[in-house]
Amino acid sequence: MNISALKEDAEYILAPVAKQLLAAGVPKDKARRALQAAARRSLRLAAMDNGLPKTAAGRQAAAVAKALVQ
Repeated sequence: MNISALKEDAEYILAPVAKQLLAAGVPKDKARRALQAAARRSLRLAAMDNGLPKTAAGRQAAAVAKALVQ
């Protein structure tokens, strides 16, 4: 498994959270920051579980948040 596959998993898991944040009226910038933090945590854990470098998680977390909140 590579970090791109983990990124897709994070997007799938966090999509309902993003939808609910936006439906609740949370501003997009705040929702994006919260989702980026959640994605970073989940990607770091998944990367460690799969023997991948944790540093890649931070870079991918921003992409996850951007994809979820446009």
